[in-house]
Amino acid sequence: MLKKLSLKSDWIIGFAVVIVLIVLGGSNTIRDLEWGAYNTAVWITPDRRPNPQVVVVTVDDASIKMLGRWPWTRDELTTITRKLDNAGATVIGYTLPFDEPQNQLALSALSNYRDNEVDKDTLRLLNLVLLQLNTDRTLAHTFNRTGNVLLSVPYTALTSRPARPSKLPTIMQPHVIEELLYQKGQHNWFAEFFRPSRTIKVDDIIAPVGVIGQAVRGIGLGVGQPSLDGLNATRPLIGLHGDHYLPSFALQATRWSNEYRQKKFAVTFKDGILLDGKALITDKQFRAYPMFYKWKNDQPPFPTYSFADVFTDRVPPDAFQGKIVLIGATIARLEAPVKTPIASPMAPVFLEANTISALLNGDLYSVPSWATPGRYLAFVIVCLYLMLILPRLSLSTGLAISSLLLVVLLNVHFIEMTIYATWFPLMGPIVALIGGHLLLTAKHLVEARVVRYRQELSNSNKLLGQSYQLQAQLDLAFEKYRICDPSDELFGLLYNLGLDYERKRQFNKAINVYKHIQEYQAKYRDIEERIKTNLNTSNTVVLGTGGQRNATNHSLVAGEGVQKPMLGRYQIESELGRGAMGMVYLGTDPKIGRTVAIKTMALSDEFDAAHLEDVKQRFFREAKTAGRLNHPNIVTIYDIGEEHDLAYIAMDFLQGKDMANFTKRTELLPIPEVINVIIQVANALDYAHKQKIVHRDIKPANIIYDRRAKKPSVTDFGIAHLTDTSRTKTGTILGTPSFMSPEQLSGKKVDGRSDLFALGVTLYQLLTASLPFTGDSISALMYCITNDPPRDILKLRPGLPICLKQVIEKSLAKAPEDRFQTGQEIAVALRKCMQSLSTLPNRNKDMGEAPHETLQRRSNDS
Repeated sequence: MLKKLSLKSDWIIGFAVVIVLIVLGGSNTIRDLEWGAYNTAVWITPDRRPNPQVVVVTVDDASIKMLGRWPWTRDELTTITRKLDNAGATVIGYTLPFDEPQNQLALSALSNYRDNEVDKDTLRLLNLVLLQLNTDRTLAHTFNRTGNVLLSVPYTALTSRPARPSKLPTIMQPHVIEELLYQKGQHNWFAEFFRPSRTIKVDDIIAPVGVIGQAVRGIGLGVGQPSLDGLNATRPLIGLHGDHYLPSFALQATRWSNEYRQKKFAVTFKDGILLDGKALITDKQFRAYPMFYKWKNDQPPFPTYSFADVFTDRVPPDAFQGKIVLIGATIARLEAPVKTPIASPMAPVFLEANTISALLNGDLYSVPSWATPGRYLAFVIVCLYLMLILPRLSLSTGLAISSLLLVVLLNVHFIEMTIYATWFPLMGPIVALIGGHLLLTAKHLVEARVVRYRQELSNSNKLLGQSYQLQAQLDLAFEKYRICDPSDELFGLLYNLGLDYERKRQFNKAINVYKHIQEYQAKYRDIEERIKTNLNTSNTVVLGTGGQRNATNHSLVAGEGVQKPMLGRYQIESELGRGAMGMVYLGTDPKIGRTVAIKTMALSDEFDAAHLEDVKQRFFREAKTAGRLNHPNIVTIYDIGEEHDLAYIAMDFLQGKDMANFTKRTELLPIPEVINVIIQVANALDYAHKQKIVHRDIKPANIIYDRRAKKPSVTDFGIAHLTDTSRTKTGTILGTPSFMSPEQLSGKKVDGRSDLFALGVTLYQLLTASLPFTGDSISALMYCITNDPPRDILKLRPGLPICLKQVIEKSLAKAPEDRFQTGQEIAVALRKCMQSLSTLPNRNKDMGEAPHETLQRRSNDS
């Protein structure tokens, strides 16, 4: 069941998934998932019976048909209020708006007329008419007489506090819960500090007209828009307007119900909402999480009567005795329906009825104090599982255990809600589990394919390495061995390779081979002793050539216990290889901690005395020339100097390897990647040519490519000349013949177009692993470059786009004036050509193969 597997990357994936989801725990996506799971649990919670005290009277189509268009006069509401009060209703709650006065214009006009001089009979008649028209006062008188009327006021719910909230309507002042904030001896700043940060904030309260609002027992916040959770799954019982806390309509109705009307009512941050000393089940933000009573056959769960039936006495009075009667519109054009976790959107009056019933019955979900710590504990469990357990399991076993853990988490969530009425949000950990499992599974499936491919490739490279080792090409052999999968057989081959390096006195390379073995088997044979021996021996090696000298010579010698050798201000760390003109070392500038590549040359050893001065000038001219360049695709020169008869250049240490590694048939890069490299090199050459600097030796070996960063760097301006200097030697052939332009081979004075010719040859080779001009000898090669057209690239690789062939042919034109004139022109042409690659597979079936497979097949065909 368990399998050996490296956790270096697997545990990071599991950990990262969990951390990201914890950070994004408050994001809309995770919050929507949590509420989705909550609403699902509400839907499947077993049905409960609503509180029998709650009754609903609806302003429905039948009522409109009988009493006329809305709004009605206050007389109808006065009549029904009296009927309900006479029937013994405990609470009469209106969710209808009372924000507009009625008959205002008529009252104003008659009042003005009355104020004029009129006879007594007319005055008496006018007073009677004014009394009949002032329906607001009549309704207010009825409300005041009954003493049990509550009003619901609409408002706007805010997600953040406005900079300047609207002023609290005066009519709402008597209903503010003052003791919540302003207790005796408490200051505003102190109260503000302890205010719940996420208490629902309200604004734009549409209060009733003053005469009506002053006559009712209570006013509460109704259904606000927008809902905090989208489906009104939670109901805020307290709202914050500026510095004032206001009760909700549902809380007011519960407070004045038969059960609590004579009891003590209090609200504190510490104890919550207390009715008769018993705290309602809410969260810290005074939000209730009510259960929802199911509708059956589109019929509400509460006793529901039409306003018209009550108005015409078709409902017996005992139906309202001791009841909380809610009066509201159920017609969509009068009051917009609101969404809930169950059924279709319902009228606000039914949402209020559901909330009141849940508060009276205690049918509320709780959010316990341990819910948040428990949620994070679930995250920790999922995190540990993804980091430490899942990576060690097979795919089938991992799927089974992950599924089991998923079922457990889902059951905990739904069982807690449906049976224990406790909301324990777990969708975050569940998403982390699913996401982490999918990512790790996908990674393992990809790794399995890669392993099979690597095994085949490793065997091939091992055979190639053995072949190179037999041919004494030790560096090539090491390159092949390094990319092989570790095994005892490979370690034996590497050990023998290290011995071969020792025989060639290349001690640093031998150390590298032994250290490579040590990465996998630290105690393999005697490599520890061999590393020490080779390290001590390499400290006596002359830095310039790699050969040994005695201490009296101009070489740097380091004995046992001596610090690492220094060259100028640089500390030599290790050998990197051999450059075009000498050894290259990895060094460090101790003053600033900069890592550099140091190119060295023992000039007196390489050249005779007659040419030494000319060579030395050329060496330093290379550094000065390159030092003038400042471009992201040109290697940076930091310093030059001469010490111990060693001339050196300290330059930027580049990541990656030279492009010559990608000119082999098995190592060719994808076409878009090659084009991208050449575009960047063309831009670098364009910059250099504008500085009047010609490279003269552009070839893959002089382009270092960091494939991870997709960045090439042109290096080794070793034979660069200033085109405007008198020191230019016409007739001197410098560079690599296969990449030289015809004018360079002819000894003519060259300019930047010669580099563009070489860039075209480089592009040709990177695409085909072949050169456009070949010859059996140097003279034959020079004749071919000067006189013959390049080999047709489409015969070597038919799948290439025509535009790419055209770019190469123009770059390789014999006459400089027929070529691209600047590197920028090549870059532009290649960018346009890149667009044609999208149609490439349709034009050549070879492009479906890997580049080396296509070239090999073409070679076999020919």
